[in-house]
Amino acid sequence: MLLYGNDMDEDTNPFEVGLDWVVTLDDGADFIGREALVGLREGEVRRSLVCLKAQERGIMRSHCDIFRKGEPVGTITSGGYSPTLGISIGLGFVAPELAAEGTELTVDVRGRPLPASVVPRPFYKRPPKET
Repeated sequence: MLLYGNDMDEDTNPFEVGLDWVVTLDDGADFIGREALVGLREGEVRRSLVCLKAQERGIMRSHCDIFRKGEPVGTITSGGYSPTLGISIGLGFVAPELAAEGTELTVDVRGRPLPASVVPRPFYKRPPKET
């Protein structure tokens, strides 16, 4: 679940955070901001919000830097420990080419590199009830 003010704000568009499914532009309806959204949809997305799952112990928090091969590529927007998964998870912005599931990244957690990988949304799906 995206947190307004952390994972998205007035400077974030729905195409960057995976909410393009809630934007209807092809029905001809006119609304404030329509032209801007059409332009964004037709242009390139400059960043993508990804789900990250830590590979080791350590807690990702907002404002932690994300690295790929030692180069800074993004920032964690929100994160913490998931008791359900038993590991740290976080959301962060990276370039679209780094948003593919399985991409290996590193998060700087208080000066210590924490290996993490991009995982699909949602982080956890409840198993189906047995009948």
